[in-house]
Amino acid sequence: MTTTLWNIQPRDPVVFRDGRPFSADPGAVARSMPLPLPSVVAGTIRTRCGKDAEGRFPPAAAAEVLKIQVRGPFPFHRRENEWLFPAPLDAFCSLEGKDGPRWTAWRPTDLHPGEGTTLPAGLVPLRLRRPAKGKPIIGPSLWPWKVMKEWLTASPEAAEKAAAGLATPATADRPHPEPRSHVTLDRATGTATEGHLFTTVGMRYPDDLGLVCEVASDRDLSGLHTIGGEGRTAIWTRLSTKLPAWPGEAGRHVRVILVTPAPLGAHGHGWCPEWLDSAFTGTPPGLPAEVRLTLRAAAIGRPVAASGWDLAKGGPKPTRWLAPAGSVFFFEVTAGQPAALAPLWLSSICQHEQDRRDGFGLVLIGTY
Repeated sequence: MTTTLWNIQPRDPVVFRDGRPFSADPGAVARSMPLPLPSVVAGTIRTRCGKDAEGRFPPAAAAEVLKIQVRGPFPFHRRENEWLFPAPLDAFCSLEGKDGPRWTAWRPTDLHPGEGTTLPAGLVPLRLRRPAKGKPIIGPSLWPWKVMKEWLTASPEAAEKAAAGLATPATADRPHPEPRSHVTLDRATGTATEGHLFTTVGMRYPDDLGLVCEVASDRDLSGLHTIGGEGRTAIWTRLSTKLPAWPGEAGRHVRVILVTPAPLGAHGHGWCPEWLDSAFTGTPPGLPAEVRLTLRAAAIGRPVAASGWDLAKGGPKPTRWLAPAGSVFFFEVTAGQPAALAPLWLSSICQHEQDRRDGFGLVLIGTY
């Protein structure tokens, strides 16, 4: 079995539903996320792999295609030959007068005398590495690999200097929302049904920006095919470029950054990796048992709702809550060698095998 990178270039404004209700009520709006959930892309790929020569999906194919390993999606800018990753949540941007935007890192800090928190025992708060003097602003949601690499591995000063080159991109360079109004057609008359007006807000992708997935299958996926809601089309092509490699060994203090959302939840903490015990210590899936990581702090964004349609069962999937891409976990390697973390690079930290096959919880590894 070979693994192949496939570039998915949306041709129309694609709709990746964000979990908010969408009914048949007049004026309803279906909104899209900028990037699809891994399950959306994995489901599309498996549906295509399971269809027969006549385009039908036999129920018996479901169990087999669920075994197909999918990694992604990863935004890729073909003209710039640049991988893009979700902005890390340990980065803070402020507008400081004539100096323009300045970036500062959030880092774990021990409590000072007289201070306290409501955090679980063993965890420490995050503080800005230097005081922010200006108004907080929202930076770009996607970072190019050349900047992300510095943020992962360089000293805090060098990483913040590299991030200073980021600017809020023009909408022409990133996915941007494009609303479309629709009506319901009466099948008998072929005319619009009165009052049945609704809107979809899809994401328009520029011609050079696609979504790349690594698929463990020999099936040829090239061609024009639909993806996401509303049957929007995309061009699928094989990609020869390789995913970024791990830039080097980590130290004892390790940052693990989600690049795809992850279903988490351990010991009553919905943001916590399930392989951690009650003392927030454990071994990530796929690593030797002698490697132990202890969680010190975390920067977690607002949860993302994930559902979908189960083609095999013919019904909706139950809703799950995910930690968003960009979330950061600060670990300390308390047993084993940091070099043993190499297999985690762009792999999944999810506990359950099917979540790992679907591409949830893929991570980058850095230091702090």
